[in-house]
Amino acid sequence: MNILRSIYFLAVLFSCSALQAQHGGYMNNWYFGSNAAINFDNGSPTVMSNSAMDSFEGCSSISDNDGNLLFYTNGGGVNGNYIGGVWNKNHEMMPNGDLDSLIGCTSSTQSALIVQKSWHEYFLFTTGCSEVEHSLKYSIIDMNHNGGLGDVVVKGVSLISSQDTIISETIGGTKHANGHDSWVVTHGVSDNTFYVFEVTTNGIIGPTAYTIGNITFGIGEARFDMHGNQLAYGHQVFDFDNATGVISNPITLNTNGFNREFSPSGRYVYLTSLSGMDWGLWQYDLQAANVAASKIQIVSENAPYGGLLLGPDSKLYVNWGNNYLSVINDPDNPGLTCNYDANFVSLGNCASGNLPNFISSDVTLLKTDEISLPANERKLIQISDLMGRTCEFKYSVPLLYQYSDGSVERVFKLKD
Repeated sequence: MNILRSIYFLAVLFSCSALQAQHGGYMNNWYFGSNAAINFDNGSPTVMSNSAMDSFEGCSSISDNDGNLLFYTNGGGVNGNYIGGVWNKNHEMMPNGDLDSLIGCTSSTQSALIVQKSWHEYFLFTTGCSEVEHSLKYSIIDMNHNGGLGDVVVKGVSLISSQDTIISETIGGTKHANGHDSWVVTHGVSDNTFYVFEVTTNGIIGPTAYTIGNITFGIGEARFDMHGNQLAYGHQVFDFDNATGVISNPITLNTNGFNREFSPSGRYVYLTSLSGMDWGLWQYDLQAANVAASKIQIVSENAPYGGLLLGPDSKLYVNWGNNYLSVINDPDNPGLTCNYDANFVSLGNCASGNLPNFISSDVTLLKTDEISLPANERKLIQISDLMGRTCEFKYSVPLLYQYSDGSVERVFKLKD
């Protein structure tokens, strides 16, 4: 993350003020588990009891830029025990929101991912599972339908079928370097091939296949860091070029991770393990001379999964599948100084096995100051950071910052 040190105005000088963000933007509302839900309206998680969804593992939810809930989903049912669906902000299933007909499977680790297509349309990507079929499909949700509550207008279009390629229970996403398109990534089963899709307002391009790294069985999450530069999957971390979609430079870890998440800076990656020998939560320093040797156990937990997700409050949340959410309060601190708290949020409902799947770069940190200008003073601004780069942005797109070296940041802090 770039700590910005100075602001230079390219137009007539005007005053600006730093305001504290009050919500978590697109990731403001988390719906997951057995009717579990939290909200970040007040800067820290508030438990809600209004969820209509029961999810065994995977799920996804989406809010608008102001943090208002739009809809949520578990991606599909499984074995008749879970109703697969898409629920609107009133916690009613959308009229065409039944996903039980082989659309996806909530027993998949990352059963669903919501990606914005236009100002009123969203792609819903869904993955299958061993109980149904290993496939990747998409649906389209249009929020202009049903009086603004939305409906599924396209359902279950196959992108990768199990007859062609057996894919894993994995789907991760990050923003494109251009700031408006996205990348969606999945992986094969018992091989070392990633499948990368470019998602634009005009449609879905791909997949492009990248055969790289070690062979992976095909379960567990694929997770990008919030900057879109790194991708973690299996027991490896890769470089990711968010301008081209190229995956490269694998780093092998010595934990067979199931779920994984990066610290806000991207320096540390955390894994919960699938193996009984390694059950618990582990931290790796990606800047260490020997990354594999930097492994530190944060906590030993007799649970095989443990969902991980970076929250809008810069904390990293852990879901062990009980009635509490654990948290890493300072995920950019090394080792045990990361400040792990086992019982941070009492949910009242079982969290089940995972947390919502989001576009990783959509996280809007609550500790991030925003520059606010009057509507009639939307000027072009240039900012330089501590790395000597400059960025320019217009107030009309306050979450996108294009740096002179071609990279893009979506959040920043102003130095006191």
